Amino acid sequence: MNHENPAVSASGESLDEPAAMEKLDEVRSLVVNSIAQTMDHYGVSATTALLYGLMYFHDDPITLDEMCTKMGMSKGSMSTGVRKLLENRMVHRTFRPGERKDLYRAEEDFYKNFINFFCRKWEDEITINMKAIEEAQAAYDDLLQSYELPLSVRRRIEKDRTKIEESKEYYWFLERLIDRCESGELLRWLSEDTDSERRRRQGRGR
Repeated sequence: MNHENPAVSASGESLDEPAAMEKLDEVRSLVVNSIAQTMDHYGVSATTALLYGLMYFHDDPITLDEMCTKMGMSKGSMSTGVRKLLENRMVHRTFRPGERKDLYRAEEDFYKNFINFFCRKWEDEITINMKAIEEAQAAYDDLLQSYELPLSVRRRIEKDRTKIEESKEYYWFLERLIDRCESGELLRWLSEDTDSERRRRQGRGR
């Protein structure tokens, strides 16, 4: 396709490439703005989300300098936003022969974004809470073994200990969930279910 030829609308109005690209950017902004409104669930600010949207629709990897030009923001702000996106694995650093500056590209697979973000959060939750449970259990045991305690207190300790021991099952469940997410097993299962739902909906539309 020759991009220099003007585009013709349904009304017969012709657009040259700059005007057509401006129209295209207006449409893209609908998606980018919706992403920015919802990315707070991922702990990402609206500005950083807009940066992700810029990279999402950018055909080639992009440098920080290019981001600054397109976003009209300082390099420091861009660097902070990119670092956050890298932490969440929503953006990847890449390289191009002959290019000295770091290049970045968006992870376009939203399934991967979901898995990368939530698996990391779940791993943190497991690590922090299992460590606390183990420390608490050791402290409970020390209380029971080192002191003569009233029966009522001993019963409370035993009840607490049972309660936090049972809570481990939830963290074991999270470990299995992470394994199934990272192996792709959960995604394959959900994809099969999605395909079935799509066929069902298409059948209804006939």
